[in-house]
Amino acid sequence: MAEMKDAMKSKNEGTLRALRGIKAEIIKARTEPGAAGEVSAEKEVSLLQKMMKQRKDSLKFTSSKTAKTWLKKKWKRFQSLKGFCHNSLRVQN
Repeated sequence: MAEMKDAMKSKNEGTLRALRGIKAEIIKARTEPGAAGEVSAEKEVSLLQKMMKQRKDSLKFTSSKTAKTWLKKKWKRFQSLKGFCHNSLRVQN
């Protein structure tokens, strides 16, 4: 993944964590029974949407002032996922 390399070089921790999470989910989907080591583009988009929903729900439930730095990190990851998901949808169409 070129995006992961770029995130490492620019030391963008939020994007890097988001991309690592995406990579882990895709690897997990490939190793599921019946997947035969392949994941369709539709499945990848579905995984991204699921991850975005999880992050969004996580952000909704955490709103205390003590968790401000944690929220900032989560928000950066969510924004990275959102951007990556929108780019994937554009490529498919």
